[in-house]
Amino acid sequence: MIRSILVACTGNICRSPMAAGILQARLPHVDVSSAGTGAMVDSPADPLARQVLATAARIDIDAHRARQITAELVLKAEIVLVMETLHKRWIISRFPAAAGRTFLLGEFGGFEVADPYLGTEQDFIACYASIVRGVDAWVEKIARLAS
Repeated sequence: MIRSILVACTGNICRSPMAAGILQARLPHVDVSSAGTGAMVDSPADPLARQVLATAARIDIDAHRARQITAELVLKAEIVLVMETLHKRWIISRFPAAAGRTFLLGEFGGFEVADPYLGTEQDFIACYASIVRGVDAWVEKIARLAS
């Protein structure tokens, strides 16, 4: 049974907080956290990320504050889910022990999640849709592992 997931993106204000919020709602028994490779430390989630997530999924991430990825966060996580191949490379280069458990959120669909930062509401809606697609695949995979 998977007990902890770390979700990572660049600034930890758009994609990873959205993905973590959705994963936590779908997997309430799992400790889901998020961080960034170049985090905008202590910044709240982007207003459009909060709005799209609240509207589309009724998930509130207002309390989120960005934080930088640390060895402790990576080592604690059983799975590290990232938005882009660049994030995966960054994490593995700094934390080699994470190599076998760091994956793209879009691993099973062969896609990366585009960064909506400084984009339009439509960009955030498209990002949300990609995240949901990735989360759905991971939730199914985790459920199969648990059975």
